[in-house]
Amino acid sequence: MASERGNPDHRGESTDKWRYVVLVSKLSLDFLTTGLLKSFGLLIPALIHKLDTNYGTIGLILSLELTLFFMACPLVCFLSKRINQRLLCIMGSVASSGAIIMSAFTTSALWFGVAMFLTGLFSAPMNQISHAVLHRYFGVKFGFVNSVCLLGCLVGGMIFPPITYSLLEEYGIEGALICLGALYLNCVPIAVTFRNPSDSRNKSSVEYVRDKELEAGIPMEVAHPSSEYEGNCETKLSQSEENTDPLMVKHQVEATELRQNIEPKYGRVTRFLWISLNLRVLVNEKAFTILFLPCKYLIEVVYVAWILFVVSFAMAKDLPEALATYLPIAGSVGGFFNQGLVTILLHYRPFWGAPIFIVNMSSVALAFFLYPVSSSFVHLLVCSFFVGGGIFGGFPATYSVLVTYVSAENFDSMLSVKFFVTGVGVVSSGYMAGTLYDVSGSFDDVFMMMGGMSVAAVLLTVALVICKRTRRKQNGAIKVK
Repeated sequence: MASERGNPDHRGESTDKWRYVVLVSKLSLDFLTTGLLKSFGLLIPALIHKLDTNYGTIGLILSLELTLFFMACPLVCFLSKRINQRLLCIMGSVASSGAIIMSAFTTSALWFGVAMFLTGLFSAPMNQISHAVLHRYFGVKFGFVNSVCLLGCLVGGMIFPPITYSLLEEYGIEGALICLGALYLNCVPIAVTFRNPSDSRNKSSVEYVRDKELEAGIPMEVAHPSSEYEGNCETKLSQSEENTDPLMVKHQVEATELRQNIEPKYGRVTRFLWISLNLRVLVNEKAFTILFLPCKYLIEVVYVAWILFVVSFAMAKDLPEALATYLPIAGSVGGFFNQGLVTILLHYRPFWGAPIFIVNMSSVALAFFLYPVSSSFVHLLVCSFFVGGGIFGGFPATYSVLVTYVSAENFDSMLSVKFFVTGVGVVSSGYMAGTLYDVSGSFDDVFMMMGGMSVAAVLLTVALVICKRTRRKQNGAIKVK
């Protein structure tokens, strides 16, 4: 299996000291991105007044920005193989900042929505490429260092709102948006730091595969080609003397095979979707695709449903509104402490992502099941602490699962697919959570369903662990024979 643990060369940490610069840059990026999102939440009343619209429309527009931030990552992964990554990040940072500034001059919800659409689309390169570069520098420690970077999200969420409020009071909604766009321009110097490591062992996955196969003298061929196709490829490659890089030859062969096998049957549009959405990677990483990508969707739905309904649930239990507002705060406190604990665990046990995710989601499920047991403030506060702690502890664990169970050469592509699933979760989870309440008519039933979804995430992750261990034992038995 390509993603075995006992493969230090494949996943070793880079010795390039630039990795610390990348770490600080990634933390700063998370600080800016989350801070900007929190700032837009604070500006909602002023935006409603400025654009003469309603909360539903503004909520949809702002969720569109976050959705594109994630769902455009497969497209970014596709483009990053053809365009310099740092250049792509710099262009995206400038364009997204310009879109935020442009939103200050819009006078209708439609044009503000266009500006937010462009903001999410152009900020996606920073999201995808920053994670990919961080992985190339830190290898198996990616889960740990990314968890450290996620602490920047918590800090940004605390610092940006008061700054935004001061800007709004001083300059109005237009001035606040212009200042936020200018602040987001700080992503440009951050983007400049995202270069690949200099040591060959930790280059991009493409460079790594090329160097290792050349060192080992392994011929780079496409598996099981037909004799006719193989002859055609040899003829074409012999005519292209400038393409002497074996990896480039391999990609050309695969591209030709793709055109011959897919395009005649389904057309160019399907071929583009096959490449841009990395469908080949989904086939190569079947276990992760089938068993864990649904877990990422489930945790998004559970998180959004809890955020939306925890206060309403408490008020339905006759808890005063003044006390009910403390429940999400308790969840945030639990998330802060548990994420710190998960960060420490991943530092010493970088491959424990799956067990950490299982434990955290189990605690979330148990807390959801216990919510309806009592209506006392202390009971609901404790349940909220564990739900928030489990969810925020589960988020960084998903990255450790990714680096543990996905091969390094497929990491970038699968990362983009994971972000795509996150985007789908963001855009659909609010509607799904609302529909669950409309159907059941009871917050107790909604929370029990959320507990059931958490259990499903646990069972799927356990199945992934068992599947990979079984595969590892089979591979070991084959090697012994």
